[in-house]
Amino acid sequence: MSFPCNQCNLTFASPREINKHIKGDHVNMWTGTSDEEMESDPGSPEHKTSRKRLREDPEEDEGPSTRRLRKSRNVSPTNVTMEEVFDDNASPSSLSAHAPSPPVSEEYTRGDNFTVTSSWLASYGLAINSRLQLFNCLECRQMYHAKNVAAHLGTHSRVIKKVFKTKLADVVSVQRIHSDYPTIPPTTVMLELAGLDMVKEFGCPVCPQAGSKATVEQHIRAKHPRQGHKAQADVYTQVLNKGAARTRLRVTPIGQVGDKDTDTPAGEWKGKFKSLYKNVLDTTRVTPNARYISPWLMRTGWHTLIDNRDPAPLVELVSMPKKDDPLYWVDSLVREYMEDASSLIQGTSIHTLQRLNSAEPDNELNHTPFHLHHQHKDTMRRYALPAIHLVCALLRPALDDFAFSMTTALWGALETLREERSSSALHQVFKELWLHEWPSGAGESFPDPTICFLGLLTLRPTGQFGHAKDATAPIAMLTRSIQLTVLKELHLRKDESPDLHEMKEMMKLQVWVKSHEMTTFSDLTSLQKYATTISLSTLGFPKVIFPNRHQQDYNQMIYDGQPVSVQNLQDIYTRVQDKAIELWEQDVLMGLKLHVIYNMIHDNLSSDEPGYCFLDNPNNVFKTYTDALFNAVMDDPALFKDFMMKGPTGEWVINPHRAMKWFQKLEELELHMLLGTEMKSGAPGRMSELTCSLVRNRNTRIRNVMGVGRYLALIGQYSKNTNNQQMDKMIPRAFSGFEQDMIIQIHAIARPFAMVLAKLLWPEEPEVSMNYGELLFMGFKKQFDPDLASKLMGKHSSAVLGWPMTVRPHRHIHIAFKGHKCKGLIDAELEKEITSGIHALQSGHSVATERRVYGLDKDSLAGISEDMVTLYLDASRDFQRAFQIPPAGQCLPYDQVKMSDFVTEEVAMPPRVAAGQATDLTPILSMLVKMQESFNDGQKALLEKVTSLEREVSQLKEQRASTGLNPSGDYEMQSIQDSHDDALPFAQDCSDSDDDMYVLDDPVEPEQGSTTELVMGASGTHNRFLDHTQSGDSMLQHLRHLLGQPDATWRSVEQRSAVDALLKLEQDVIVALPTGIGKSVIAVLPSQVENAVTVIIIPLTALMEDWKRRLTALNVQWEHFEGSKNPRLIGHANIVLVSSDVARNIHWRKAFAELSAQRPIARVVRVRVRVRVRG
Repeated sequence: MSFPCNQCNLTFASPREINKHIKGDHVNMWTGTSDEEMESDPGSPEHKTSRKRLREDPEEDEGPSTRRLRKSRNVSPTNVTMEEVFDDNASPSSLSAHAPSPPVSEEYTRGDNFTVTSSWLASYGLAINSRLQLFNCLECRQMYHAKNVAAHLGTHSRVIKKVFKTKLADVVSVQRIHSDYPTIPPTTVMLELAGLDMVKEFGCPVCPQAGSKATVEQHIRAKHPRQGHKAQADVYTQVLNKGAARTRLRVTPIGQVGDKDTDTPAGEWKGKFKSLYKNVLDTTRVTPNARYISPWLMRTGWHTLIDNRDPAPLVELVSMPKKDDPLYWVDSLVREYMEDASSLIQGTSIHTLQRLNSAEPDNELNHTPFHLHHQHKDTMRRYALPAIHLVCALLRPALDDFAFSMTTALWGALETLREERSSSALHQVFKELWLHEWPSGAGESFPDPTICFLGLLTLRPTGQFGHAKDATAPIAMLTRSIQLTVLKELHLRKDESPDLHEMKEMMKLQVWVKSHEMTTFSDLTSLQKYATTISLSTLGFPKVIFPNRHQQDYNQMIYDGQPVSVQNLQDIYTRVQDKAIELWEQDVLMGLKLHVIYNMIHDNLSSDEPGYCFLDNPNNVFKTYTDALFNAVMDDPALFKDFMMKGPTGEWVINPHRAMKWFQKLEELELHMLLGTEMKSGAPGRMSELTCSLVRNRNTRIRNVMGVGRYLALIGQYSKNTNNQQMDKMIPRAFSGFEQDMIIQIHAIARPFAMVLAKLLWPEEPEVSMNYGELLFMGFKKQFDPDLASKLMGKHSSAVLGWPMTVRPHRHIHIAFKGHKCKGLIDAELEKEITSGIHALQSGHSVATERRVYGLDKDSLAGISEDMVTLYLDASRDFQRAFQIPPAGQCLPYDQVKMSDFVTEEVAMPPRVAAGQATDLTPILSMLVKMQESFNDGQKALLEKVTSLEREVSQLKEQRASTGLNPSGDYEMQSIQDSHDDALPFAQDCSDSDDDMYVLDDPVEPEQGSTTELVMGASGTHNRFLDHTQSGDSMLQHLRHLLGQPDATWRSVEQRSAVDALLKLEQDVIVALPTGIGKSVIAVLPSQVENAVTVIIIPLTALMEDWKRRLTALNVQWEHFEGSKNPRLIGHANIVLVSSDVARNIHWRKAFAELSAQRPIARVVRVRVRVRVRG
């Protein structure tokens, strides 16, 4: 048996010899190297040089047969063209006729659907698709060509031996396997291929393009624009290869081919029915009845533009120019013109600008001058769009059945513009368009080309016109373009005649920007008013539906057809929060344990000093952490090596690559914090304002972040009408517990580090480092683009909802949920306002008069009312509780206020009463009488107990006197430095004798010295909150830990006895000891070993501050109840401080009841102070 060579017709005795001949004489098709190179060491210089030579000059030293063989690899391996390969009418038998015969040494079996197999191929899990001339990996279900199949099999068997490669080269040569994936013809839809998974995706209705919905929609916009096509669902596709550069085929399942119904008349008419039905839907209608036309179209007459016309060419006529459009230059030219005209505003008098901005100057002059937009550059880009569309529409060739009305002067100006492409030529076009009257002519429905263009601009490819509200934005943009054209013309005339009077010339040009004139501007403003009226008065269907509202269940909604629940939002909040914690701890802090601890935020709210921030307030601890991160990096050998490197002269410098990587992680973290702030701080704000909010004052703008007690408040200063009204708003919102602490950590620890790194990396850009110190949220070297936050929100929400909820939908969803879940707060505030009005009317004047005359209105005070600020912050807090977000004002570490840390608080809401409903107050009054009687009984019993205790104290004094001790208990005062309880810096009687509830004894005669008493009421049971293994020795250890003194001991036997008595909780305790003995420790120490709350009532403001200072110094957590300023207790601390006057009001009783329902209260401590002075 002989084996012929298909290149030179030589014959050989065995496959081994013919393969050696092909590799030696014809250059192996698989490796591109000679047999000697195959045998040599792959890593040898000779091997590399040979491969390099073949790559650089593939035809050097090659014979004619070798060049023919190499050339054959660049074309189809058989005589079959690619169109024939992808022709579904071709059969496997017809294609196989072109394929070479297999060698005798290897038996190939041809299966269905162009599949070729052999025992050797099957041993490696391979098959061959003879239609595509590619290998098919049966395990991975992918196609591979000759160059990558060996590497792929290496991932399965790890070692690819030379013998395998030789055998594989034989198969490649004989079966003519492609060396690359084939290029699929653009009109190909082929039959299903064996060996590949078939999936349903989206497809283009015009061409075979297939893929994800977003990919196909992008393809339709690029390749088939303005034709109204939508991505088709459930399109069958197969992917030849996975990875970044996929080759995707759109296929027809074999089971769907050869439908018997199509071979019958009935089947043929079934297909015709679908095409006819679609044709009817796509046909443009000539409307014969005015009842079928909306009032907006009846007014504009735009529907007549498409009578008997295909809308697609009309839409294309007014389309935006693409990069490959010959008119693409119009885009930049119009933008340049608008920017140049806008720059003339600064050189124009304010009176001229007022007149330019007055549509009816004869009746009333607009006092707001024509001015630049807020965020001028971004806004100007959008405002120039209609003018770009208009100029391109006028420059494009007219359609066969449509053309714009045009004067000779306008046609000449357009031709000049086409030739010159200059700003002056464009100005001439705008003059002929807008500084020109367009009277109605016979047979002309739209004599003004701008009005006609506006109609086509709102036309959709389906033949439908936009609603009235869709036209308001383009009209506003066009009217501004006209005003800029008039301003440009005014300055051109001034340049020609320097002595020209600006105001007089403006009055001449005024007619082109006035209402009620035969001008384009007047027609546009008339349409604007009508469109606005229709938009505001027409009842539209809501985007939000609550399907379970009949059950008073507002936890689920349907937004634009998509289901959304409160639980979904909470899951999104959790995703954002967890990612922020990961970025902060692992990437920004790099594993370092740094955290700022605080329990109050001190801030001078009225300070407008440039550079001021609450972080710099000396009463806060934040300033001490400025260099904490930098020092930690320098002290850590691994981080030092990571961030530092040797410079060119041997000095240590910052590693810029590592620093920029850190900046990128900081940017990602702050983007998540921006998103969390938007979603969890109460009502959603404006993302554009949030991205440029300040944490420090600038010389031109006050900061947006302020500390209000335990709250960190975000002050919104910008609203949608701020730029138009030329005034700011003051709208406080409270950061949630998590965002509050995380933002403080970032600005106290990470931002100083960022400022220094930015100064070192970008010394020529000082604005960058300054922004890291001033902006609330900072991207990489610049402030955030709002679109980034919107995309990130869409990413997190897609994982929960299955669709991307971006900033705008979230705003609608947020407001809808809040309106129902926070309704109790709104009703309560309305009730409060009604009550205030009643009291004012009873005084004989209105609420406004009362607040103005008696100084209750914020406008008559130095600043905004504290009650107003608290109301706004409470609104944020109530929203956070309604959505089970750990609320604002807790001053806890971020890892203790995560979404999973929320504690449900059952707060009784007042019953809702419908307006005008008569209410029987008898049950309420009866309940109040019973409460008063119960209170009086309790007060009487307490007084009797106090009287009994006073008698016992008197007896103790007599016993002390009989033993020779000082009967009055007075001692010389110790110095402040030597005493644990500081002496009070005042000299007055503070017995509070008018409060009978707490009177223990009569004031003693004024003598030198002072004492304080602690009156402690026990719970009346054994201490169930205490580990009963606590002994006197163990309490001494707790005392030493509390004081931070390893050798501390009890100051007196009475001190230890008092602590033991308090821990037993068997009876009330009165502690009367001299100054400096340690009465504060007696009150504090038991609370540190109990799981319960100790309430301490303090009579004096100065003493309250002293207690707070000492507890903070001892590192003891405490909570201060401030009454109406913050009428709720969080309950996180074991010590609650309250002043005597606050403890008398109803806020305290309500908060006390809520706290006792949340946590057990072990005792109430009343601090009594008696100060003696010498007369």
